[in-house]
Amino acid sequence: MAGKIAADPKFPRAVTRMLVNGLTGKEPLDAPMNGTQAQLDAYVAERTLLNAVRAEFVRDNYNLKTLVRGILLSPYWRAQGLTAATGASAHQLTGSSYLLAPEQLDRKILSLLGFEWRGSLDSYYKDVTSDYTSKLNTTYHQIYGGINSDSVTTRLRTPNGMMGAMQLRMANELACYAVPHDFWLPANKRRLFLFVDHTMSPYDASGQLNASVMLRIRDNLQYLHKYLLGEELSLQSAELAATEQLFMAALNRGRQLIRDSGAEWSMVRLQSDCDRTRDLQGVELYQKSVSDTRLMEDRQFVIRAWMAVVAYLLADYKFLYS
Repeated sequence: MAGKIAADPKFPRAVTRMLVNGLTGKEPLDAPMNGTQAQLDAYVAERTLLNAVRAEFVRDNYNLKTLVRGILLSPYWRAQGLTAATGASAHQLTGSSYLLAPEQLDRKILSLLGFEWRGSLDSYYKDVTSDYTSKLNTTYHQIYGGINSDSVTTRLRTPNGMMGAMQLRMANELACYAVPHDFWLPANKRRLFLFVDHTMSPYDASGQLNASVMLRIRDNLQYLHKYLLGEELSLQSAELAATEQLFMAALNRGRQLIRDSGAEWSMVRLQSDCDRTRDLQGVELYQKSVSDTRLMEDRQFVIRAWMAVVAYLLADYKFLYS
């Protein structure tokens, strides 16, 4: 039976199609019906390449490694030397771009932030040895396109409205947890804030912008784009300028609210889900050492301005897709 299946010309075609989808997140193009010349060019270019890769797979006695290597080294994976003037129509869908599965996104969050999306870090110790408490592996697993290999066997690859709302909630919650936590850590153990501290406001005592602090803020914004999104941005880029504007808008709005309230405790303290009063093992921070290392207030609104930036980046397409 296996020999008959392998002898069917549709077998290598199906295997190739499956691997292209798995590696790039896209199905191979179908022949366009009454399409434009650009669509026809894209289809012919892709089909010619995949036919050659599939033929090599068959010649090598159906060696799957040969097929994987052919796809990974193809122009559709690497797009080496591709510019706006070189085959733009044929390569309009080039590259890998697919929504991360909940398990993949969970591992990415753990790798980059050092913890899973569970809830307040002050309560993290309750399940610190468990791997089933992550929201992406439990509560939101199937909502976010996961499968259970029983009643749900097909993954969602295109986000719907509920998934989009969940992405925004995740970004806001993780920023709430990650930013104070990172500032609370010793400088040599931080992941997010290598150039700034939570006491570092861009305004000096007279209310004027401090140029040296602004340089450090821009350096950290540039670093966050690279660390979270993999973007190599220059300090003069439009993307970095937009993120800086977001940081300053959040900071200025928060500072005004604090001033208007007369610096009431409810305005200067961090939300209870965001502050740091326990370590990840559940030990109260004021009991760990002679000094009180809890992080509970944000009198200059600096921490919360950085939360806005991190939430903005975590909700970005480049964080949620691969």
